[in-house]
Amino acid sequence: MKLRNYLFVFFLTVSSLFGQTPYNAVGYGLFIDQVDAASFGLGTAGFVPSFNSVSSIGNPSTWSELMFTYLSSHYNTGAVEFQEQGGKSYFGRLINSVFIVPIKQKYAFGLGIRPLTRKKFYLNDSDLEPYVFSGDTISVSKNIKGSGGISSFYIAGCWKYRENSTIAVQMDFLLGTFSEVTTSTLSNSTYPIIYQRSLQFNGTLLSLFLKQTLTYLPIKSTIFLMYQLPAGTTKLSETDYHPFEDIDRNKEHSSQDNPNPSDVDAITKTHTNFSYPTTIKFGYTGNLSGKHFVLFEYVLRKCGGIKEWDYLHTLKSEKPNISFTNDERISIGYLKEGDPKVRNIFEKLHFRFGIFQQKHYIFGFKGISYERGFSFGLGIPFGSTHNQLDIGCRISERDGFLVNERERIIQGTAGITIGDIWLVKGRRR
Repeated sequence: MKLRNYLFVFFLTVSSLFGQTPYNAVGYGLFIDQVDAASFGLGTAGFVPSFNSVSSIGNPSTWSELMFTYLSSHYNTGAVEFQEQGGKSYFGRLINSVFIVPIKQKYAFGLGIRPLTRKKFYLNDSDLEPYVFSGDTISVSKNIKGSGGISSFYIAGCWKYRENSTIAVQMDFLLGTFSEVTTSTLSNSTYPIIYQRSLQFNGTLLSLFLKQTLTYLPIKSTIFLMYQLPAGTTKLSETDYHPFEDIDRNKEHSSQDNPNPSDVDAITKTHTNFSYPTTIKFGYTGNLSGKHFVLFEYVLRKCGGIKEWDYLHTLKSEKPNISFTNDERISIGYLKEGDPKVRNIFEKLHFRFGIFQQKHYIFGFKGISYERGFSFGLGIPFGSTHNQLDIGCRISERDGFLVNERERIIQGTAGITIGDIWLVKGRRR
């Protein structure tokens, strides 16, 4: 009873949190790597096994190892971000929902939804340098706020074509909208100047996976490979709204943060060769002894040289020296797998711990930004079909952006995976 009460207080406390950072104002925003609560607690991006020692919700090449059909949903309960001047906290979001059907431990297919990037920010600059116009000294204050991002509906399937080898293919269908409003106020004007734009993303990603168990090493080991690239035509449509072109006609809208697009002039431009990063992943798991495993993961996103930088860069006019570079992430984790057959509650649980370092893809005026941190989590199996409740927490610190202080972030997440018996040996009724 006490454990349940503690969990309730934990979720009530962190469910209202969701971290923002000025990084979200540049490029794609921040990439969302952790696709499930288990990998979140392990400190990885969901590529190496984290649900248990042989499977991961985020890696289709491991799905054939599952014994049951699973419906899995995970929610990022949020984050709180600290700097020297204080903290900020925001609401969380759904980070993954997937339905997986294994077939005779040889094949598997699944479909799901998940966010890939997130752009949510509010920037305020009230200290812009004043200038003189017709003998009057005029100062300008500006604030920019934006929200949205890119999400994916994906379909994946795998084939265990040999005892120690599995291949998988995944198609991600990208959809997303990003809206941004810039409000500038002149010291000698009653009405603010508002500029609004909207970006719509459409495209497809193709991912190829390989899982290979190595039998000739002293300890049982498995390696994982993934290569992801844009497939077909990827589009980015940009719509600009200019309500300030005719102030008299738009006085009633000029004080609103979101003017009605039907009442203002709009310009839409479509860029048909929008480039999403190419991604390479490598993973390794080693069985130390019994139920103890060590895991390693490396993620590389090649973001450099994207031609659409001008359209994605919210702060280009204020910070023209910001540019793209490659995004890299290295993780090392430890998993102590539980045994659902024992009676001891602590022997049933999965214990996870990990450390990671990420080099963000934004090259700012202070150079490349690094984020370093650690994470820990629990997996709580229940039921005859190995249902599981997963809880994870991550604590990290990264170089500040547009500020001199370093950012410290605390995030929590929770997920539940429910199993049933489908297509294992025929549907039981």
